[in-house]
Amino acid sequence: MYLRNQNIRDEYFDNQYKKRAECEKIHGHIKGTVKFDIRRVRNESRKLYSLLSFIAYQLLALTEMQNKVGNKNSFGKYF
Repeated sequence: MYLRNQNIRDEYFDNQYKKRAECEKIHGHIKGTVKFDIRRVRNESRKLYSLLSFIAYQLLALTEMQNKVGNKNSFGKYF
């Protein structure tokens, strides 16, 4: 409720909301890259599933650092 009210008061919200398509595209790509949808592994071994997700996340963070992305871990807010 609070965030909705803040968005109503913000006169630049419409312009910011138009940029959301790019955000959703990036989110979809990250979600498809990081998410392991292997049901057997996920159901039988939660520890292994968590480890695989962590490794994938760390690889993405390393890639951003290697490519000298200004805002490191910028995709973290999408998880």
